[in-house]
Amino acid sequence: MIQLIVPAQRGRLLDRMAQAIARIARQQRLTDQPIQVTHRPVSAVGTLTDSLRAALPDSLSLLLVGDRSYAGMMIKRQPGWQQLAAVAGLATEDSLLWVNSQSPYASLGQWVEAMGNAPTAPMVGGDGSNTQDHLLWRLLQASLHLDLQYVPYQGSGAASVQLVDRRIEAHVNSAGEEIENWRAGRVRPLCLFSEHARTYTGATPAGVGAAEVPSAAAQGVDLCYRSTYGVLAAADCPPRDVREGAQLLANVCATDDWQAFLAAEYLNAGYLSPAQFEGYLKNDFDRHATLLSGVSLQSPSVYGSRPSRANG
Repeated sequence: MIQLIVPAQRGRLLDRMAQAIARIARQQRLTDQPIQVTHRPVSAVGTLTDSLRAALPDSLSLLLVGDRSYAGMMIKRQPGWQQLAAVAGLATEDSLLWVNSQSPYASLGQWVEAMGNAPTAPMVGGDGSNTQDHLLWRLLQASLHLDLQYVPYQGSGAASVQLVDRRIEAHVNSAGEEIENWRAGRVRPLCLFSEHARTYTGATPAGVGAAEVPSAAAQGVDLCYRSTYGVLAAADCPPRDVREGAQLLANVCATDDWQAFLAAEYLNAGYLSPAQFEGYLKNDFDRHATLLSGVSLQSPSVYGSRPSRANG
């Protein structure tokens, strides 16, 4: 049996990804082994490692990481990935800066100018403290010399609600997580924290077929940041099982169904072999060390873990 361990709640992107892998593998007959998706929502990397080590020795257990779990390993500087075996990289996801659709800003530059001229520090939001959203806001604040109040919410969905209600000036989120509000015309993106602009089809309000979101770099802000999704196994997992798991995931990623899944979730394709993913993890761990050397996440700009005003 192949066990896909998902360190997140049901319905989140990691869960949808695991379900897609299991469904495609079964429908395409890519493996003779049954695939079981197991949910173990945890926050500590050590717990993730313990969960893998506790798996039955006769089953191949694969841990999906991404979003909070991946960012936690990188930002909190916990060497959880070094205690595990890299199996495969699956995809990456871009972050965007979102504003309320009724706001007057037509570009990132206009938003920056307005925030800089505000009489008090504007409130912005994101998914929790010491997360990728938090880091992105600190990097943005440092590069633009802005005084912002970051409000950490319990999930990207909660931050999105606050933006729709105009209780914050902006938040950072992926297109996949923000798609419903974008389609409904409640929010809109000002920039993409990637190297290039991207055209989003089917995401914009009714009557608009596609929208090109410019990169932050094209608007004078040289800042790129994206989430990574991949698969790890226990450090003592037999090399043969790691190779078989990697080959299975490579076969899944090569299917049209997987490409359709990526497109529906607005993810970037990015399969990496075990060796490639291990190298990627090492480089990203070092990159985060460099990023964190220039900013502090323990900053007065954090408004608080659960401010009464922000929670309505």
